[in-house]
Amino acid sequence: MFAFASPNQMIVKVASYIPFFTPMVMPFRVASETVTATGNILAILLMIVFTVVCSYVSLILYRSNGLVYSDAGMFKTMKTSWNIMRSEKQK
Repeated sequence: MFAFASPNQMIVKVASYIPFFTPMVMPFRVASETVTATGNILAILLMIVFTVVCSYVSLILYRSNGLVYSDAGMFKTMKTSWNIMRSEKQK
């Protein structure tokens, strides 16, 4: 709602191009007509690129350790996944 109340604030402009916040902030900027068509296209392209990159990284990590289970925390498990992936590439 802050984006609709003051769409010209810098934080709203920046957040509208960050892929996680674009779907929540950009519609308010479009409704208040403070963004151009170029800005809309740029936000959509950034979201598509971000989605493709995240999907590719997920695919690589899953391929390297799809059946690895761990009781460690999320970051420790991700580190283990990364190390397994790197060791498989060196083979």
